[in-house]
Amino acid sequence: MKKLMTILLALIILSNSPVVCESKEPTHYIKVEEINNNPNYMGFDGLNLITPKIVESDKKFVSMKIPLNVEMQLYTQELCDYYNVPYEVVLGVIDVESDFRLDIKSITNDYGLMQINGGNFDWLSETLGVTDLLDPKQNILCGVYILADLMNEYEGHLVFMGYNYGEGGMLRAVGKGYYSSPYSREVVVEIEKWKSVIDAEKGE
Repeated sequence: MKKLMTILLALIILSNSPVVCESKEPTHYIKVEEINNNPNYMGFDGLNLITPKIVESDKKFVSMKIPLNVEMQLYTQELCDYYNVPYEVVLGVIDVESDFRLDIKSITNDYGLMQINGGNFDWLSETLGVTDLLDPKQNILCGVYILADLMNEYEGHLVFMGYNYGEGGMLRAVGKGYYSSPYSREVVVEIEKWKSVIDAEKGE
């Protein structure tokens, strides 16, 4: 009950500030083996990671001059569309975490574009079928998966605190009265920047 009241208090406080992402539950999580033979999905090269094929979508594909090639940008946007994670949120996290460097590894054992911690490898491998956290497509799949899971439970800064600290670390911070962090505030700034870029590219 105390934990629930703490979270409710945090959400009430956050409701008075701009919400940068919505909590939306994905249809289901992508698991590689369950869709390998589905003709409605398309695969990419590398390790046969597969994402849903968008046949018709009201979301126009946005190609931008960033350190991701067109294939990677399309791949990321498809994952975002499938998991209901705003594209600008993923770009903001990548920008803060790695500055779009593909093969970066931190001293705290975080890997790749979205700085996925090595301590998460076993359960991500079991859940998603990933085998290499430095593979950019697998790395983004993991990051989007984690963000989608957090967005299904939390809102605003709590999502990014959870991404950075882990859910347990975020809840401990909330228990001490912290409802944002330097990291979450930096991510929010980058999200707003990328949203403006995407809207400009779409002509909105």
